[in-house]
Amino acid sequence: MANTNNLSDPEIPCISIYRGRKWKNLRRQLLHGSKDGSFNLLRRPDAILRYSNKLEPEVIEALLALPEEQQSFLKKDLKRSVTRAWLDGKSYVLKYFYHLHRWVIFSPDCKAWLGAHRLQDRNACYAWFRRNDNRLAIIIYEDAGDLDLYMPRCLSMPLPTLQYLFAQAGTCIALLHEQQIFHADTKPGNFVFHSQDAKYTLSLIDKDDVRLYSRLAQRYQARNLAQFIGCSQPAHAQAYVPALQAFMRSYCLKRNFSPPQALKLFPEIRRAMQNLYPERETLNSHIYHKLEHFLMQTDHFS
Repeated sequence: MANTNNLSDPEIPCISIYRGRKWKNLRRQLLHGSKDGSFNLLRRPDAILRYSNKLEPEVIEALLALPEEQQSFLKKDLKRSVTRAWLDGKSYVLKYFYHLHRWVIFSPDCKAWLGAHRLQDRNACYAWFRRNDNRLAIIIYEDAGDLDLYMPRCLSMPLPTLQYLFAQAGTCIALLHEQQIFHADTKPGNFVFHSQDAKYTLSLIDKDDVRLYSRLAQRYQARNLAQFIGCSQPAHAQAYVPALQAFMRSYCLKRNFSPPQALKLFPEIRRAMQNLYPERETLNSHIYHKLEHFLMQTDHFS
């Protein structure tokens, strides 16, 4: 069981982003390879493989050779699928892209490869395989966890543990906003952790669309918060309100926001929730008003 005694200082990995010339240099290495071997590019007759030196080429080749049906599907739609694959007792996450853009730089697989390295945390992205006929691309990631904050198994945890996890997510989003970073999908399902991790340390995944601004607009801040707050499950509605109170408290503490400052974001959060999750309007309206009341009744966070 994770230590849930200190919700104001949750355990999260350091999050940072490459900027300016450092990002231009890294981006070039990611696309074309580096002289020191940190990133490599291998041209094949039918495909191009880009990979880092954090995983042996033999392991990468073995993972690419695994049929999809022998892997565990985590997500699947017409455009892409995400699987968990096991090799020599270790798990990896593979992301398959089925609809590629003919111009590589505009293709979703390229954005995923670049985004995974630009937004820095503790989770590695090992390789990017892309067929020359534009029919398939595969990206290999370190497995960041077997649980996420949308899973019923997670939402059924004791309330102090759930509050501890949601507080981590609040701090994580606050860290992004402090650095003027917009992550295009901060829903609970993208905050993952290992069930065997004693600290239940969260990781934010799905970095396919990560943007850096000189000043992050309020609508983007509100959208990130709405993506998380509004992705609710009716079966676990009773736990959502206290868990989201911990989420908002942690976000405000990290941003050094007073309750009135946080409340200024709420009309925009409300509109974003309605646009993002119209099918959840009844439950989300209840959650929204509960959180609004929580902030109105709070003098300050400590």
